[in-house]
Amino acid sequence: MGEMVGELPKPISREAGEFIQTSDDFNGDRLGHQWEFNHQPRQEKWSLSERKGYLRLYAFAQLREGDFFSTGNIVSQRYIRWGKGETVAKLNINKMDNGQEAGLVHFNGGKDYAYLAVVKVNGRLSLVYRSKNSKGAEQVLPLTFLPGGQRSLWLKTEIDFSGRAVFYWSLNGYKYHACDAVFQLKWGNYRGSRIGLFTYNNLQENGYIDVDYMTYCEKND
Repeated sequence: MGEMVGELPKPISREAGEFIQTSDDFNGDRLGHQWEFNHQPRQEKWSLSERKGYLRLYAFAQLREGDFFSTGNIVSQRYIRWGKGETVAKLNINKMDNGQEAGLVHFNGGKDYAYLAVVKVNGRLSLVYRSKNSKGAEQVLPLTFLPGGQRSLWLKTEIDFSGRAVFYWSLNGYKYHACDAVFQLKWGNYRGSRIGLFTYNNLQENGYIDVDYMTYCEKND
């Protein structure tokens, strides 16, 4: 019979430390190991090579219109509980098309989600916050229209130790505006709580976003 021990020698000789991957600047030729698609990916609908240094996500219709969890192009990673967490994503949005929605999301295994997204309707870009919980309660907060010609958008969340997330947006990466909502992160089935990026378009299979980077780290006040 074996004996339980609290510590053993490292079984490999490398001295370099091993770290959980979180942030990504998308400069490689393949997605980092931290990323997973929420559905079987359509290979022609995402790319790291079409624009070097960016993750390109093309929009296409949800499998079931209005059901966020049926969005095909959701790429996410498991949320890691720190004392406080912060994530920032920089999106290029100038190639979005009418009907498209894209943004930053927290979600679990098919029960709860909340996201801050940019939406294009009749040629104009605007911001919206959406959330839904396992009991079916939904919240939709239209926020603001973006200036004409806006090419980039920064989306951010700050998560406290209790798993409460607040979303923010910025037009320049420096001055951020908070959404008037708080989302409680929860576990869901075996998948835990996740954080990710997404896009879809139920009007037409057109439009894409380019993600410059997503930083995800512990936040020190």
